[in-house]
Amino acid sequence: MVDGHSAHRSKKVRDRLGTHPDDDELHFLTPYSPELNPDELVNADLKHSLPKQHQARDQA
Repeated sequence: MVDGHSAHRSKKVRDRLGTHPDDDELHFLTPYSPELNPDELVNADLKHSLPKQHQARDQA
C-alpha cells in the first residue's frame, strides 16, 4: 500500500521497482478521503453543531 509519504517515493524504492518490476504490486491510496474514515464524519458533525464563537468555560 502506497501513499504520498516520502519514504514511498525514495530512490531505493524507485530502484527496487526498476530492477524487479514484476515482483511487487503497488496499491495507491488516495491523498485525502474523509468519506472512508468514520472519525472524520463525527468530527465534521461536531464542528457544525457548535456555535461559531463557542468557547469552553472550564476544562470540565
